[in-house]
Amino acid sequence: MSYQQPIFDSGLFGKANRFVVNGWTDAAVAVSEHGEGIRWAQEQVRRAQVQTRFLARITTATALAANRWRYDGGGLDITSVADPAAASGTFGTFTGAINLRELRNTATVLDGSPIPTGASVGPVGSSYSGSAWSTTALQGYVEMVVAYDTSGNLLYWFDAPNPTRCAS
Repeated sequence: MSYQQPIFDSGLFGKANRFVVNGWTDAAVAVSEHGEGIRWAQEQVRRAQVQTRFLARITTATALAANRWRYDGGGLDITSVADPAAASGTFGTFTGAINLRELRNTATVLDGSPIPTGASVGPVGSSYSGSAWSTTALQGYVEMVVAYDTSGNLLYWFDAPNPTRCAS
């Protein structure tokens, strides 16, 4: 038995003319013939970009630009305690983590919104004391994501809101 792909010399009602209908059949044949390769390529695109996720404690922040910081800390080992809030110590450490919410922050914009006049923004997990935000001994807890950057290096990132203190 043999099979021949149909060739349409007229289209369907509406805008699907013969070129569109023949294109559909060509695409169906291509997917049928190369489906395994297409699935393999899709898997390669997704594979190994996100390596792992873990609960992390932010401990220090270093200023990058206005309302943007790089964060250091370590992962919490919450498997050995009944109450995760009581976890102490860290497993593994990370440096240079970025907060996705800060990528577009400027001196006048925070998380996509204008900063009120006189307001002050701090790094995740910091506290305001006197006239400044702390950058050490931070108390931020985040879900850290580990992925590869375009150079093949590990990239640590999370998504958390920054604390803001409005003028009184």
